Amino acid sequence: DLSHLHGAVTINSHEAFFRIEYFKPWDWFVIAHVDMGEITRISGSIRTGTLLVALGCALLLILAMTYLTRRFVVAPVQALSRASRAIATQGTVSGIPVRTRDELGQLARDLEQTLSIIEEGRRNLKEQVRKRTQDLADANERLEQEVAQRRDTETKLLLAQEMARLGYWELDHVDTTLTWSKEVYAIFGRTPDTFSPSIETFLELVHPDDRDM
Repeated sequence: DLSHLHGAVTINSHEAFFRIEYFKPWDWFVIAHVDMGEITRISGSIRTGTLLVALGCALLLILAMTYLTRRFVVAPVQALSRASRAIATQGTVSGIPVRTRDELGQLARDLEQTLSIIEEGRRNLKEQVRKRTQDLADANERLEQEVAQRRDTETKLLLAQEMARLGYWELDHVDTTLTWSKEVYAIFGRTPDTFSPSIETFLELVHPDDRDM
C-alpha cells in the first residue's frame, strides 16, 4: 500500500524526507520530499527565534520589574530617607511624597500625622513661651519701677535727714549688732569705712554725763 508511505531516502548524496499520498479523483500518487538539511536549518531557525523571543520576554520582564521596583519600593524609600534627613536637620518637613497603598505609604502617612502632632505641640509651646516671656518682662518692668521708686524715696529720705541733721539707728537684740544710717555717721564725725558702730563704741562717743540716761 503506497497511499500513505513516508520515510527518509538518500538522493544525490543528500538525505531527504519523503511522503507519498494517493489522490483518488485523478488516480494520482503525489510524492513530496524535503532535504533534511533544509529541515535542520528551519528547525535551527525556529529554535533561534524561540530563544530570541524568550530572551526578549525575559528582558522586558526584567525592565518591568526594575521599573515597578523603582517606582513602588526604591522611590518611596528614597522619599522617606529624604524626609528623615530633613527632620533631623530642620526639625520638620513640608510633606512626604509617598502615596502608595502598601506598607511604605502607610508608614509615610503615619509619619506625616506624627509630624503634624509634633508641629502643633511646638506651636503651642512657642505660644506659651511667648506669653511667659511677656509676663516676665511685665513683672521685670514693674520690679524696676518699684526699685526706682524705692531709690527715689531713699534718696529723698537721706536728703531730708541731711537737711534736718537727723539720722536713725537699729539695734539687733539677738547679736547686739548696731546699724547706723549715713547721717548718724556724719553727726558723730565718723565714716562707715573707718568706724564700726556697737553699743560700746557708741557709749564712748556719748558725753559721760549723758551715759546714764
